[in-house]
Amino acid sequence: MIKPSQPGIPRRASQLRNYPAMGERPRGRRRQLARRLKTLRERNRLTLEEVCEPMQFSTSKLNRIENAENLIDIHELKSLLDIYCVTADRWPEYFDMLAAAKQRGWWRAYGLDDRGYVPMEADASLVRDFSLACVPGLLQTADYARTMLRASLAQRSSERLRNDLAVRMIRQKRLTSADDPLHLVAIVDESALHRPVGGPAVMAEQLAQLVERAALNTVTLQVLPTNHGAHIAQAGTFSLLSFDELGEPDVAYAEHPLGATHTDREAAVSRATMTFDRLRSDALSPADSEALVRRAAEQY
Repeated sequence: MIKPSQPGIPRRASQLRNYPAMGERPRGRRRQLARRLKTLRERNRLTLEEVCEPMQFSTSKLNRIENAENLIDIHELKSLLDIYCVTADRWPEYFDMLAAAKQRGWWRAYGLDDRGYVPMEADASLVRDFSLACVPGLLQTADYARTMLRASLAQRSSERLRNDLAVRMIRQKRLTSADDPLHLVAIVDESALHRPVGGPAVMAEQLAQLVERAALNTVTLQVLPTNHGAHIAQAGTFSLLSFDELGEPDVAYAEHPLGATHTDREAAVSRATMTFDRLRSDALSPADSEALVRRAAEQY
């Protein structure tokens, strides 16, 4: 049974406060710098080969820099700005981006590198998430998340499990952050509400937290009811990330049993966006979704 609670206050808030602050988010600054450098080259109508010759770069190295896979150093940056005819008075903005890109993200303390989903989400201002079989990570309780992590195909040591759980809890702090909020629009398939992950006590707490988090100004929760039948995203879950502050293009991200993939290609992102909008129109309203979650909780 869901117990009443103060609106807007996350369940087990004291537990979340035990995790450290999120700190710097260098991945987005690296992407921002990389895109700016690529734009400068294209505006000067220079090919990769034409830039690489005076820089004594391989084309693969410059390509990795422009795709934010490698980070340029300060001397290389100055040389590139010279080649791209950027006047010295504009150099400081590029130096600032480079300095920010060199900062260590908070996730590095938990054994993660600057690739993958977590660094991208750290830079996002909005996440749109569709989940088929489970509650989205940003809305999971610690016990529910621990059960899901243990059930995954990834082989985790006890330390890796603790670190991955800590990362998931830290990510959630932005939903209640006044300084750096993350907005979440989550569509959850109704089947996730009835799958007894961790047993009755864990599910009762999880469903209670869903109701409480849905009351936050940063969260919109909608449930896709089972009686809707076949729908447009039966093949799997996916997320869309938007980066208003950085001015970067949206990214579509999808996980699957063999790994994960992401892209910012306009055609793919547009297709994912249309799919998500269709799911939102098929899902219950936020108010009706809350009522359905409360009814599901009664079985526990």
